[in-house]
Amino acid sequence: MNPSMRGFLLVFMSMKKKLPIIIIGLVVIVFVVYLIVTYKDPNRPFKTIKLSGDNFIENSVYPPYYDTVLSVAMNEMGMVGKRVFIRELSDGAKAQFDGELKAHLRYHNSMFYLFIVNLNRTEAIEVLSHEVIHMDQYLKRDFIFENNEIIWMGKVMELGSYESRPWERNAYVRQGVLIDKVNETLRGDE
Repeated sequence: MNPSMRGFLLVFMSMKKKLPIIIIGLVVIVFVVYLIVTYKDPNRPFKTIKLSGDNFIENSVYPPYYDTVLSVAMNEMGMVGKRVFIRELSDGAKAQFDGELKAHLRYHNSMFYLFIVNLNRTEAIEVLSHEVIHMDQYLKRDFIFENNEIIWMGKVMELGSYESRPWERNAYVRQGVLIDKVNETLRGDE
């Protein structure tokens, strides 16, 4: 066997032992690159949109994008000429509810008062879409809360556990379509 062939075989034999390590290394590199390329930051910016101005929304809390999400959701639901005031959800209000309360809506004198905690963009779209469904329930008078009395679809109701409240079950059933529409408008094709 000539010396160059012998050298080649020696290099090949030494590489053959390292081949599994090289393959594993390549697989890890490809996986890391895949994760980096496909990662979607929940706080990534929304695409630039022009708000309709059909509703008056005053946001006095951080983060400042709640009014944008709310405006898009309300427009998707066909709401026009409504007034919404966004305020921070107090610890006292949270303590009055079972489970983890992220937002609470009140309707009084033809105005909505939305109390909310700090949420990232993905959570904000989900929670605010849910609250817009409640706005729709109030406006259609399916849900009425007056004089400490709860009326759902014409029937006086007890508050009960969160999961048993028919207005909450209705909002959860309906919110998926609205979440998709808001995501499409604000995030576009990702």
